Amino acid sequence: MSATLMLAVTLSAGELVVNTDTSDPAPKKAFQYLISEFEKANPDVKVKWNIFDHEGYKTSIRNFLAADAPDVAAWYAGNRMAPFVNAGLFEDVSDVWASNGLNDSLKSAASSMTISGKKWGVPYTYYQWGIYYRADIFKKYNLKEPKTWAELLKVCETLKKNGVTPFAIGTKATWPTGGWFDYLNLRVNGYEFHMDLTAGKIPYTDKRVVKVFDTWDELVKPGYILQNHATYQWQEALPFMVQGKAAMYLMGNFAVAPLKEAGLTNDQLGFFQFPEITKGIPMAEDAPTDTLHIPKNAKNKADAKKFLAFLAKPEIQTEMNNILGQLPVNKNSKVSNDKFLTAGFKMLSNAYGLSQFYDRDAPADMAKAGMDGFQEYMVKPERKMEILKRLDQSFIISLYEWDGLSPKIYIGFQNYIELFSSDEFYAILINNLWWLGLFMLAPIFGLLIALYLNQKVFGIRLMKSLFFFPFVISQVVIGLVFSWFYDPSYGLLAKFLGIFGIPGIPILADEHYVTFGIIFAGMWPQIAYCMILYLTGLNNVNPELIEAGRIDGAKGFGMLWNVVLPQLRPATYIAITVTVIGALRSFDMISIMTQGGPFGSSRVLAYYMYEQALSEYGYRMGFGAAISVILFLIMMLYILYFLMHMYKELKVKNH
Repeated sequence: MSATLMLAVTLSAGELVVNTDTSDPAPKKAFQYLISEFEKANPDVKVKWNIFDHEGYKTSIRNFLAADAPDVAAWYAGNRMAPFVNAGLFEDVSDVWASNGLNDSLKSAASSMTISGKKWGVPYTYYQWGIYYRADIFKKYNLKEPKTWAELLKVCETLKKNGVTPFAIGTKATWPTGGWFDYLNLRVNGYEFHMDLTAGKIPYTDKRVVKVFDTWDELVKPGYILQNHATYQWQEALPFMVQGKAAMYLMGNFAVAPLKEAGLTNDQLGFFQFPEITKGIPMAEDAPTDTLHIPKNAKNKADAKKFLAFLAKPEIQTEMNNILGQLPVNKNSKVSNDKFLTAGFKMLSNAYGLSQFYDRDAPADMAKAGMDGFQEYMVKPERKMEILKRLDQSFIISLYEWDGLSPKIYIGFQNYIELFSSDEFYAILINNLWWLGLFMLAPIFGLLIALYLNQKVFGIRLMKSLFFFPFVISQVVIGLVFSWFYDPSYGLLAKFLGIFGIPGIPILADEHYVTFGIIFAGMWPQIAYCMILYLTGLNNVNPELIEAGRIDGAKGFGMLWNVVLPQLRPATYIAITVTVIGALRSFDMISIMTQGGPFGSSRVLAYYMYEQALSEYGYRMGFGAAISVILFLIMMLYILYFLMHMYKELKVKNH
């Protein structure tokens, strides 16, 4: 659990072990309340509460469910729980539902907790998705909340004419695109079709799915969605709405708090349900649901069932959700007076059906491919059919995966065949070759800077410190700094180009520039590292050989090539080896700056391996292992070639 920040909070010597991913202040406070009230009601039960950070938990749960299972574990509804259910790692809790009347009180979320006719956990909170908008901007242009798609397009047209971008969105992390696809598909084709599609029963090339994208075209092609959205995380797109540059945002209710913190008031903000598209289609909604489960290997299942039943009580869910600022699942709970929660509770209570969200309803690997495809479509809508065909292929492939939990099935070289048959692999391989080729400039620039700094002139120590500075900064900080530097609206690069009347270039949102932008950022510390190696080597250059060279008339480049560089061969070997390894394991910068985007165009083998085997949407262990073997072989071939070259030179020299 080294990648996980884990806080062990033992409220007393424990019998009931509860693991949650509630390290953020509000969720932590809500669970403190839940556990405190449970212990008061059950004084014979003591709770040991293990808190994990949200991201680390996604990896840790796979380990502790199989090895050292708690009695209760937090997770999510829908297809997110399916791998653990199918692997026999979650306990059937249908008896908890039946004996506590939950089939009625938690009816709105019952379908998302059901697999093979059994219930596998208890939901305690969800939140609405919908369109949040600037009410003051709507009032300024005499606009009303649209009820139909035609009315929404009319609102967009008016806003666009008045210089306001209709919709803000940030798709650097691709999940917000899933919300758009969910709602368009739910409104065009209906709830049953949407659930069948995400379950893989319907191909993405079906004409009804094409119709969803045709409808989406009506927003994307006229420019009704924020430009360069692939450059921004979802939070980074909020300022456009705060500043009045954008008027609407399709998002979950969690967006309200940061909008208010940025200065907007209740009077400036409004909320409306995603409009009707196909007349007569019942209105279903997205409502991602958080849940608690009992692991199959839990030691105290009796008290764990008490805990889940206690969690389902209406008064408990009322108070927990008041703390969370979300909606209780229990229909008998009360909702706070917050106007957005009240509107959401009413909307979800009257919904025809509730989907969990694209990345929870679809299998994990399909969800990743889908959201990458949606992002690519929003940037390049002309690729619509190509993307839909690729999504069909992704689903077919997903039928043959091992997720790291289910029994392994020997498939020989199938993973390698799939890898080498994929156009995606060759695009990623080309990115790796760009990294390798351009990173080889780092030793050259490092040597040149070292030669410049290896002088005794005034101020050289200060210059050395400045050049050394990038080496001591973490990769995360460098990635963030260059992300800001490249920002097409506010970054230094955009400001510099603006001096010459050139508009900002969305480096990190353009598939043609993004890889080079990240490589440039990565080379900054790599050059500093090579510089240090060469400075150390220059301090060990034999002055007698330098003097002998001068006597023989060597100077300038001749001196460097024939006298200095041969003595720097050990430094050169280390510099090139470390640079090759650094280029091939280029994970940090990509993860921080683009997360492999836009639409997968900046991925390299190291990031692709992580994405396929270990990420939230991966767990294709065998496929990830195949990528790692290819990566290792490329690295070894490159380094062996260099070693052989050095060996031949030394052999000639010794003879």
